[in-house]
Amino acid sequence: MPSTVKIKSLPHSLLSKNRNTYQLKGPVRGLVPDVEYLDIRLKKGSALSPQSKKGYTSFCHLIKGTGEFDDTKLEEANLTLFTEPGSIAIKGTSDIHYILLPASSSMNLLPGAAQSS
Repeated sequence: MPSTVKIKSLPHSLLSKNRNTYQLKGPVRGLVPDVEYLDIRLKKGSALSPQSKKGYTSFCHLIKGTGEFDDTKLEEANLTLFTEPGSIAIKGTSDIHYILLPASSSMNLLPGAAQSS
């Protein structure tokens, strides 16, 4: 991977640490969203085109810098949503740091979890 792009994928279950294991905490049990958490940094002029799957919404929060996200220009501390499948064209008009969270619109039931009828 070129040094102008840095991507870190973080597991969505890293919400609570207990004795060297991480546990998902919250009021809802038995449902697991299909979600990724990507921490991405691009140098000025660099481009990246991550794919968005059908049935997924990608939430993008620009933490630092200015960039072009498809046809939308984002500045620091702003966000946008991508609801259509396909490639998301991202270009850093300055050095940028952003979080991209592609998530499915449906939830999966954990094995053994009770289903409501």
